[in-house]
Formats: sequence, structure tokens, C-alpha cells
Amino acid sequence: LLQSKDGDVTQVRAKVIVDCTGHESRIVLKDDRVKSIPPGFQIAYGVLAKVDESNIPDSDYAGPYYKEAMTLFDYRTDHFPEGSNELSKAEKAPTFMYAMPLDGNRIFFEETSLVARPAVSFQECKERYLTRM
Repeated sequence: LLQSKDGDVTQVRAKVIVDCTGHESRIVLKDDRVKSIPPGFQIAYGVLAKVDESNIPDSDYAGPYYKEAMTLFDYRTDHFPEGSNELSKAEKAPTFMYAMPLDGNRIFFEETSLVARPAVSFQECKERYLTRM
């Protein structure tokens, strides 16, 4: 059933309903009879960088990223010390890097936590970005 702000109720028949209003939506009444898992949270930290290419041994790459292709979902963790607290946290709540080459020596980098319970903090996401770079 759908209810408008003025109180009118409309019945809608559907095989599937996808609710994209978010966990804390004020426009959807949740069914308290159904126990659900706590919400997951997404966060990202991004930087538009101008890469200094004066000391790069291979100008086709910026670090491990090929400059002629976008990198999606780089979940590698080899930049964390083996057995470190940072590695343990990254394994429990993984993040990944996007690297999107733009024109010239500009590249957009973004470290993203796709979903975590509890949320990865903004500061943690930023620190993981800086460690990866």
C-alpha cells in the first residue's frame, strides 16, 4: 500500500519492489514485524592529482596504475605490512581503489568502502588511500 502526504491510500500490485530511499528514510514505514540486518554504509575518499612525471622510470604508469586505462576495484593489500593492525582492519572491512586517468598528467584516485558494518570512518578511508599511494 502506498500512502500520499494527504492520506490517500493506493494499492499497487508488483512482483518485486525495490526500495531505494535509504535506511533512515522518513518517507517509508518499515515493517517492525520483520527482523532485518543492520544497514551497511558506503564511504569514499577521492583526490584529483597532478602527477609529477619528472622522476618516473616508466611514464606509462603512475605507481602501479597504467595511465591509459581506468582501474576499477583494486582490492590489493600488499601495501600494508604483513601482520599489521592496518592489514587486519582492511581484511575485516575491505576498501578498493579506483584510478581514472584524465588528460595529461591528471588522475582521479578514489579509495572506497563499498559496504561495511559498522562504517569505515572518513579518516580511516583517507589513511588507507595515503598508505596505498
